[in-house]
Amino acid sequence: MNLESTALVVVAAIAALALAALTSRWNLRLLLLATGAFAAVFAVFDIAELVHQIQESRAGAAALAAAIAVLHIVAALVSEPRATAAPS
Repeated sequence: MNLESTALVVVAAIAALALAALTSRWNLRLLLLATGAFAAVFAVFDIAELVHQIQESRAGAAALAAAIAVLHIVAALVSEPRATAAPS
């Protein structure tokens, strides 16, 4: 499976946008936990991409991958306390 295929990237982007829209509308524990898990998984992929770009000596792409990884990590961390406080 090619993790960089256009179709997979589009599906992941749509899923992320859908989760963002749903979590902004409904404060449900399961939804927030799913959003946090999704963000954490993508943070792992972003860090792998960061390492790859550093090995390829692509500073700009590495900086972008690092920034996106940080955003995913923050999203995962923010969703956990909200999930704890949210109704089931």
